[in-house]
Amino acid sequence: MTRFSTLRTLAFGASVALTAGACADAPTQPESLKAPSISAAVVSTGQLDFSHELGDIHSRFLPTFDDQQAAAQLQAEMDVITERLAAGDVEAVRTALGRARALLTPGVAHRSDLYALDRTFAVLESYLQ
Repeated sequence: MTRFSTLRTLAFGASVALTAGACADAPTQPESLKAPSISAAVVSTGQLDFSHELGDIHSRFLPTFDDQQAAAQLQAEMDVITERLAAGDVEAVRTALGRARALLTPGVAHRSDLYALDRTFAVLESYLQ
């Protein structure tokens, strides 16, 4: 055995020993990717602000809707979300988010836009859990 292969074998053995030592008895589960829970105090004081996200939807997505009546209804729901969030009414915000998501039906806009909006509303909703 050459000197190089002996060193390589020792390095491999050391790495296996270190890797095996780092393993736990039971596999660990990955951290949750869920949005952090927002305390009722934050919502009730109006500190939770979705204006950036809703403004982005208003300026980038609503003008591209094929069905402008659905776009107007979605804008009305987003206005309710903003108003009720400022008042600290979490249940009304959840209800308005549900109505907004229900408006995202095939044919009102491009499928990829509908998916992006649905995911955005789902993330906003997760902040209210």
